[in-house]
Amino acid sequence: MMNKKLFIVLVLWLIWAIGCSDTSSDEKNVQKTDGSGGLDEVSYAATGGTGSAGNSDAREMDAGQADGNVSIEIGGVGGTIPSAGIGGVAGTIPSAGVSGSAGIAPLAGTGDDAAKAPLAGTGGTSEDDSIAPDTPAPRDVSKWANPGAFGSRVVNNSGPDGQFTLFVPDPLAGGGNPNPIITWGNGSLTTPASYTALLSHYATHGIFVVASNSTNVGSGQEMISGMRWAIAENEREGSEYFGKLDPNAVAAIGYSQGGIGAVIAGNEPEVKTTVPIAGGDASIKTIEHPIFLIGNENDTLAPIDVISPQYPANEKSTFVFGILLGASHLETLGDGGRHRGYTTAWLTYHLLGDQEAYRVFFGDEQCTLCTDPEWETQRKNLP
Repeated sequence: MMNKKLFIVLVLWLIWAIGCSDTSSDEKNVQKTDGSGGLDEVSYAATGGTGSAGNSDAREMDAGQADGNVSIEIGGVGGTIPSAGIGGVAGTIPSAGVSGSAGIAPLAGTGDDAAKAPLAGTGGTSEDDSIAPDTPAPRDVSKWANPGAFGSRVVNNSGPDGQFTLFVPDPLAGGGNPNPIITWGNGSLTTPASYTALLSHYATHGIFVVASNSTNVGSGQEMISGMRWAIAENEREGSEYFGKLDPNAVAAIGYSQGGIGAVIAGNEPEVKTTVPIAGGDASIKTIEHPIFLIGNENDTLAPIDVISPQYPANEKSTFVFGILLGASHLETLGDGGRHRGYTTAWLTYHLLGDQEAYRVFFGDEQCTLCTDPEWETQRKNLP
């Protein structure tokens, strides 16, 4: 039976969404919301290796379906993942054709090579300004979980066809440094308003966020369109963003169904790093840039047994796979929860060259994420 509390959350969210559905504003209007969201269903059938997501339409969670069937399938990762009910995964998860458990069996430091100083490349880092690999890791991620040095503003009805929301650092290109770009993917049934606090947080750390207003971004096409619009605006004379964004520092990040879109968008040449949260796609195997995959231990909508095969499927990338212990599928909604600090650290290292953030993930087995008791971690192909 569907957990009664989750059902109540879903109903309340639907009421909230209907009440907000006719909200509109001018492109330059700054909108403040509480960032609240609701139950996000993961329901997709992804086709691996083709750059497309097959049938990725969001299926409404029928309150009358007491068994809570949610079809979760990442095509091409070790074959077909069986249909998963809210109570867990039915059937046997295939082996994915490579060694390694599909369940929660991560070993911190797995696949670690000798530690080396980072050469992120996309955020302006170089051998001259790299920190030593044995520099002590930050004790925690409070630096990145807390607001950054910038203000932020929300721009509604912008982007391609006015169907996107922007989260803009204020001021843009502060100190003469162009702002990197995030293309964000919403979970099913949600819009950027469900993540206002999180996406505004990224903006305070100097990152320009473009987010489709669609509740169905599993094809990745909306995310790709938003990313390319931002890059074009950086090159268009007369644009507010002319010369202020960094087209060489782009990330694809998304939650749940948005995690599918993020992986598909991550296969585009403009993207330098990909962060799927509680979602993903078989085409992750073809990505060659750094990946930070996040799963939640108690996630019954995107179970670890479904998320984890993406880790062994990719042998080309610097890859960090973190499982947040005790977390449910709803962790990311609103302000990002315990995902916020680590995703911000990952983005600021790979897009802005934040050398302190390097030791959050890399170096020896004392990295911040490696030793955080709230996470289980696997790493490979380290820089």
